[in-house]
Amino acid sequence: MRNKKMGKLSKTWTLLKVSWEVLKKDKEMVIFPLAGTVFWFLFIVGLTVPFAVWSPEGAINEDTPGFYVYLFLFLFTTYFLMTVANAALIACAIKRMAGGDPTVGDGFRAAFSRLHVIMGWSLLSATLGVLLKVLEKRFKGVGSLIADIIGGTWGVVSYLVVPVMVMENKGPIEALKRSAVLLKQTWGEQFIGDFSFALAYLASLIPAIIILVPAFIFGDPRISIILLSTAAAVVLGLWLVLSVLQSIFQSALYRYAFDRNPGEGFGGELLGNCFIPPKGPE
Repeated sequence: MRNKKMGKLSKTWTLLKVSWEVLKKDKEMVIFPLAGTVFWFLFIVGLTVPFAVWSPEGAINEDTPGFYVYLFLFLFTTYFLMTVANAALIACAIKRMAGGDPTVGDGFRAAFSRLHVIMGWSLLSATLGVLLKVLEKRFKGVGSLIADIIGGTWGVVSYLVVPVMVMENKGPIEALKRSAVLLKQTWGEQFIGDFSFALAYLASLIPAIIILVPAFIFGDPRISIILLSTAAAVVLGLWLVLSVLQSIFQSALYRYAFDRNPGEGFGGELLGNCFIPPKGPE
């Protein structure tokens, strides 16, 4: 088990390094998740304040219908803005890996040309999110387990949805089916990811923890505020870069599944072994 975890960590690190080489040629790709995050924050603040004012007693309480309205709007806004940013990034990454020289304008034009598709995908994803929350709350422990299984399966099957929407201009249902077909044809009927970007995101918290240590040692409020702000900036910066690297990897994965030609340093052997058949406990 330990060797498996180390192998997954090693493969994740390799994928990050190769993706980084692509990013170095187009550093402006960081603009896409940054813009998406800024607009998301503004929209969420604008969404939350009216709900709080409308019902001071708790419109966002899980026991009220207002909670599910808020949850749907929250999820829809999140999926829509992040998918637009991801679509723009993936369009640029795929153009770069095909030997082109993309610009920020190229990315935004590609994303805006797919707004109707992205909106449909956001509606579908937000609806599923609300239904899973209802299932989890209604059936408690069993509901949570079922929701986790459905959510995990959805995450894998939909892994190539955004590249499919961008490159093939398919609607949300067709893109989901196409993503599943590409994954199945390339990696087989059953598979699990032999990589974990979640580990990379967790590792990005380590610098922030190191920065915050002096705040606990000295206990000075002024120092604590400075260090807290620095740690937050470091985490945000690292997460933005990691989100770009993950999207670049998705782009390479799509190109490999589509025609076995990922380009830009992504070897076929590396991507061909990204998913492996699940095995029982040893």
